[in-house]
Amino acid sequence: MSYSHKQPGYFIIGVMGAVLSLLVAISVYVYLVTEEAEKWPAIYAISASAIILLVISLLFSSMTITVTETKIKWSFAFGFWKKECLLSDIAEAKVVQNSFLHGFGIRLVGNGWLYNVSGLSALELKLKSGSVIRLGTDEPEYLHRAVTHAAGL
Repeated sequence: MSYSHKQPGYFIIGVMGAVLSLLVAISVYVYLVTEEAEKWPAIYAISASAIILLVISLLFSSMTITVTETKIKWSFAFGFWKKECLLSDIAEAKVVQNSFLHGFGIRLVGNGWLYNVSGLSALELKLKSGSVIRLGTDEPEYLHRAVTHAAGL
């Protein structure tokens, strides 16, 4: 049984879109009310911030999780931050709910790592080594079924 799903990062896209809109509004305001000599350094700084946020938004705009016969693999948009784990290394898999405080993106949480782009549902993988991986997903039951079936859990 193979599984592959690409989850859009609606939360990250929404928040970053709002922040980018605010930066554009601030740039327009600075352009209209600031003296010529002080205007351009401020606009350049705001533009640089907007570009960095845009790149981050694009990189975390989606997350793809794939389960094959031997591995579970995940990455963010454009193949950013590709990771994988052998199914034979998994001791337990269960559906969990993250707290909003866990955040989004790549986070160190407790004794493991969280990879998430949107929502609070996740599949928690407890590895035989003792470490934990949480993969955020909008299809927790399907992913759980695919992992437990392929790993023989």
